[in-house]
Amino acid sequence: MVLDKKNERFKNIKNLAANLKGIARDLETIALQDSLIKVSKMSKEEQKELAIGLKKKELEEKKRMEAKKKKSNNAPKRMAVQADGMMGAMAGKSIKRLQKSSFFAYNPTAVEAGIKDFKSKWGLVRLEDNWRRSNKTDSNYDQENLDGDKDKLELSESEINKILRDVPRTPDQLEEANKKIMAAMLDLGILYREKLNNYEKSAEILEELFNRYQDFDEECKAMYYLQFSYKDLDKYDQANNLIKKMTKKYPDCIYTKILTDPDFVNSVKNKLNSKEQYYQEVFNLYKNGEYNSAIEKIKNAGKEITSDEKYKIKLDLLKAKLLGKTQSKDAYILALEDFVKQYPNTPESIKAKETLRFLKGDKDAFSKLIYEEDLQKFSYEPKKLHYILIIVHNADDNDLKMIKTSISNYNKKYYKLNRLKMSNIYFDTKGVDQVILLRKFETAESAMKYYNQVAKNPDDFLNKKYNYEIFAISQKNYREVIKQKSVKNYKSFFEKNYLKNLKNNE
Repeated sequence: MVLDKKNERFKNIKNLAANLKGIARDLETIALQDSLIKVSKMSKEEQKELAIGLKKKELEEKKRMEAKKKKSNNAPKRMAVQADGMMGAMAGKSIKRLQKSSFFAYNPTAVEAGIKDFKSKWGLVRLEDNWRRSNKTDSNYDQENLDGDKDKLELSESEINKILRDVPRTPDQLEEANKKIMAAMLDLGILYREKLNNYEKSAEILEELFNRYQDFDEECKAMYYLQFSYKDLDKYDQANNLIKKMTKKYPDCIYTKILTDPDFVNSVKNKLNSKEQYYQEVFNLYKNGEYNSAIEKIKNAGKEITSDEKYKIKLDLLKAKLLGKTQSKDAYILALEDFVKQYPNTPESIKAKETLRFLKGDKDAFSKLIYEEDLQKFSYEPKKLHYILIIVHNADDNDLKMIKTSISNYNKKYYKLNRLKMSNIYFDTKGVDQVILLRKFETAESAMKYYNQVAKNPDDFLNKKYNYEIFAISQKNYREVIKQKSVKNYKSFFEKNYLKNLKNNE
């Protein structure tokens, strides 16, 4: 039986699935970053041995896959068995410790999602009981297996670095890994409370966050949600003590004020209303053709409005549009390019890019004729192999040489160790667009890192005179784009899946 999409149960199930997806994502983040931090504590020699073992198992698995294609469906199971054999203590003993713990996130079933992400990169390492800090630096892997590997396989330092490329090496990288864990734990605590009404587990993960980290950036926010979970669990003394701590430690925090100042919420609402009202006044001036008055009003916007990123972005985009009305087309293009560079990966920057493409000759830039059946041909596969697809509009063959040279220089500067391969393909029958393909990236995340790097350093990537689009794309979706001979439909899919996920994880 298939539920009707209009059925209330269907909506509830869909919402529950979305909520569980967020929880799974947070558990994966915690599990992966904990594992990476653990490997970072190994000695250089231990890391080398680990890399050799991982490479050897990868080669062995490749040979087995080639020899037994008919049994390829069993390959993941074989990989897991080999992983357990090689990393015996690191895997088996850690799982036993997980089973002994009463903390919910130690449940092997719950943690398995995180292990999958780690295995997709390395295939071997399993989590230890690494939630709570310790000075433990020993590496419990199967020395007997690794000793045998060392004599048969040698790796260069660059090859080792590539295999262990995600392991944090510097204090800044370790701090970044811990920040990801903090953010995931806080989000997990909120999701359990707000989406599943599981106040006990919400309190448990937030308490663990406080036990593990002190004086972190979002501590006040974490206290705010924890005191609510305490109240829902009838732990009023603990809730009140937490509010007192917030008042003493974070008197100016917005969450403290919400709990302690009865007039604060109303004042915030009034401020939000005043910001929206100010923006609407500017927009109405623009709409009515009073461009100079609108520009003047943007200039006079107070700090209260410009310090709010949401309204600053909206006003800056409107300011760019006003330049298009009062100055030349070139000034408008320049203003939009600066806007896209300043606010990458925002809904407003997507609109600005569409306008730029139209101004530079792409008449289909604003086309909304995207058919649902075409979109359904694409699928989001974040763990699969990815490419980077670059579309340069209105460029001839002479431009292509300069474009490829520029991208090659960019890759040497930022991605020298990745050994990216570049090729150009053709699917534009009019011959006015150049299509560049960069391969390959292990996952959507690694491809989006490239995408984001380009957004941060556009001048190093391509000359401003080129009107281009860039996408992360899986192998399967790439084949579909080639079949459709257009990125129009994929562009909508990319924005809804990749850019949305990138924004949510920031």
